Amino acid sequence: MKQRPTPQLIACLVYFALHLAAHISASVFQVAPGISIWYPPAGLALSLLLLLGLRYAPVVFAVNAFSAILFSGFQVWWAPIVFPLLITANYSGAAWLLTRYAGPALMPDTRRRAFIFAITLVGAPAVLALVGTGILIPLGYAKVDEFIHASLRWWIGDVSGLLTVVPVALVFAGPLLVPGERARRVPWLATLRDAGFFGIEMLVLLACLSLVFEVSPLRNYNAFYLCFLPLIWICIRHGLPGATIATLLVTMGGMIGMHLTGSSTYLIINFLLFQLAVAVVGLGLGTAVTRRSQAERELATSESRFERVIDGAQLGLWDWNVAGNRVSFNSRWSGLTGLPAAGPSSDFAGWEALVHPADRPRFSRALRDHLDGKTPLIEVPYRIRTKDNHVRWMLARGSTVAKDHSGHPLLVSGTHTDITETKQAEAETHRLLNIIEANTDFVATANADGSLLYANASLLNLLALLGSPSIAGRRIPDLFTSRGAKIIEAEALSAAVSSGFWHGELALLGKSGTEIPVSTVLLPHREAETEVITFSLIMRDISRQRQAETERIASERKMLQVQKLESLGVLAGGIAHDFNNLLTAIMGNASLARLDLDANAPAATSLAQIETAAERAAELCQQMLAYAGRSPLAFSTVDLSDLIDETTQLIQVSIRKNTELDLRLQRPLASVKGDASQLRQIVMNLVLNASEAIGDRAGHIRVRTESRHFQRSELRTAFEDQDLPPGDYVLVEVEDNGSGMRPEIRQHIFEPFFTTKFTGRGLGLAAVLGIVKAHRGAIQVASEPGQGTMFRVILPAHDSPARAPQTHPPAFSPSPASPGLVLVVDDEESVRAVVARTLQSLGFNSIVAADGAEGVDAVRRNGDSLSFVLLDLVMPRMDGHEAFLELQHLAPNLPVILMSGFSEKLSLERFNGAKPTAFISKPFARDALMRCLARVGLSDRA
Repeated sequence: MKQRPTPQLIACLVYFALHLAAHISASVFQVAPGISIWYPPAGLALSLLLLLGLRYAPVVFAVNAFSAILFSGFQVWWAPIVFPLLITANYSGAAWLLTRYAGPALMPDTRRRAFIFAITLVGAPAVLALVGTGILIPLGYAKVDEFIHASLRWWIGDVSGLLTVVPVALVFAGPLLVPGERARRVPWLATLRDAGFFGIEMLVLLACLSLVFEVSPLRNYNAFYLCFLPLIWICIRHGLPGATIATLLVTMGGMIGMHLTGSSTYLIINFLLFQLAVAVVGLGLGTAVTRRSQAERELATSESRFERVIDGAQLGLWDWNVAGNRVSFNSRWSGLTGLPAAGPSSDFAGWEALVHPADRPRFSRALRDHLDGKTPLIEVPYRIRTKDNHVRWMLARGSTVAKDHSGHPLLVSGTHTDITETKQAEAETHRLLNIIEANTDFVATANADGSLLYANASLLNLLALLGSPSIAGRRIPDLFTSRGAKIIEAEALSAAVSSGFWHGELALLGKSGTEIPVSTVLLPHREAETEVITFSLIMRDISRQRQAETERIASERKMLQVQKLESLGVLAGGIAHDFNNLLTAIMGNASLARLDLDANAPAATSLAQIETAAERAAELCQQMLAYAGRSPLAFSTVDLSDLIDETTQLIQVSIRKNTELDLRLQRPLASVKGDASQLRQIVMNLVLNASEAIGDRAGHIRVRTESRHFQRSELRTAFEDQDLPPGDYVLVEVEDNGSGMRPEIRQHIFEPFFTTKFTGRGLGLAAVLGIVKAHRGAIQVASEPGQGTMFRVILPAHDSPARAPQTHPPAFSPSPASPGLVLVVDDEESVRAVVARTLQSLGFNSIVAADGAEGVDAVRRNGDSLSFVLLDLVMPRMDGHEAFLELQHLAPNLPVILMSGFSEKLSLERFNGAKPTAFISKPFARDALMRCLARVGLSDRA
């Protein structure tokens, strides 16, 4: 790729060409060998060195030596070398002096630089002229007596060349070669119209100069001053560029005029002095105009830039003339407030009136304090009401910019900024901060290494309880237990940075080493510009939730236990009911069969064993019914301390010999209403279980009674019972120091047939639970492996004696001519058959019915001939209660004996009004039926 020539190379080539042309033109004005009254090569040499630097001095020497060899005609060989060397050294020194002391700018723009510039342009040619003339004398080109005159002509020629060429070169070539001068370039002749006017002005200047040379009176009187009028006009209109062109034009025109008219030496000297005056006036005035134009442009640029900055920064400006009490604003004020720039009033009171009343004292005080010298700067936020009746926040900032001779402020200037959005953001931030501070959650922020930067009030209160109310020097892991700290360090911080958040449950350190379980959320915040990471930590105390969850699980377990026990109770009751029906048939048939045999008959023994087995099965059914809460009960008022005391001998016999029985029976003790035999069974079963738990090793069993008032909360907590009302209860405690029970065993001990022994039926504690519930009480067990077991039973206290229900069998007179007729109503065919045969053995005739509906129909048909009715309670279609109500309606005086495998109390609970004549519990044999009939006076009805 072809390389383009550099501007420096082009400048050197142009310099060479112009030097040759200027040297030739200077010979026209030569007044002695080598001496011309206008020598432009001197100006070209100094211009090149100023524009390109001293390193181009060899170029100046080479060009001057070439022209000297070519045109000078010196007779000695060294003259074409010495004179170029002298010229190069002289103007290199001038260039160095200007650069060193006049500054980097090419044209002078200050008084000091202008003085140095003028001294250099005048002094450097003087030195050269004196030295050069001194060299010309030995060569014969000048005489000794003409030394001063020759030196003056040399000096005049070089000075004229410098004054005409150097300004033009620096003004027009400087911006092309010196980068720093490009910004200082003055716009000139921007349009064709400007160029035309400038041409006319140049013609006017030449015309004035021509008049001086062409008109004899003007030439005789040296009226060169006529040229000052267009020169000054050009300088004012075009500044330094026009002044340099005009100066060059005057010089060239004068030189040409003198050459053409053959002017005298006197005229030449006068013109040269005029030329110096033109250069000084023109260049000085042009420089001044250019400086002013440049300052105006810079001021306009600065003002424009300032306006752009003000507009970009959304700033308003205000000025307060304190002395004249005048206030003015810029256009931004109108844009912010909708009010005119002069404000509602041009004085300070008008400005103050716009300020919100709540902010007015603070606003006025800030300005007055500054006027009094108390503050170096005014900085006050205030609210102002705009034209559309909106309130906006402003921030006024300013200071005194002018004072009088006494130091009193004359002018205060400043800015006003709309900070409404900032104030709204601050209010929102403050609101959010208040929410965070008032939040019961623990909130903290930390830097990248986990050091705490902020903690809300809740967290600070927690730290204060730990004896460290400050977060200084603390890190996030310091808040947690050792386990939580490890999780934070090893997992949470890195996981939050990688995934954007981390959530988990940890434990904070509480007072006295306690732990506070918290649900923890860790959030990272990354600043995009700096990649700095901070963390937010939100921790919620979940102690209550965990406690509630624990209570809920415990409550569900209790409910499941209750439901399981109820389900097992229903199952046990149903099995016992059906089993009782079967036992009724077995025991009835066995008793009937025994009537047909002699006492010594071999079958009598078998029948006796059948009856014994049936009775033991009946006892098992009673235990199952007791667990189901449906066992037959004979209620009476019982003192449990007396009952236990009476049972002591039986208890002592039942327990092992190595076991000590410790009775702590309260007296007097509130009585309870219940079945004494079943209450005794509770105590016996619990003591026997305690003895089994102790085993072969020595131990003790403590039985304690107490009258006590229980609150509802205590009943729910201690006895896990939601139905028992608060009130007075009798407490029975049976405690042993046996082996205890594991939790998985303890939760099954009240289930039927559950046992940990190799022998036994497993119905002891199940029966105890049923008896307790049948007496409207509750039972609780506390046991730990190796720490023994304690059973606590509570029964409602009852102070009044029990009243047995009274029955009044209706009067009935059967027909004497026929045996008694009995209706047997039962859904079990085997029960109907055995009861009918048993009645027949007692002298009764019987008819049977399979359910309550058939029984009611049988009474309708045979009501007058019936002696009484044996009515089962639980039957399909129509049960015993419904059938009894129908029978009362059909035959109110007909005796009804109720049969049931459940307890008498539970069986009769549904009979609110009239009740059956008697109750017989299944299973029963012939003797039990006969005793029941005798008890109610029906045995003689056969």
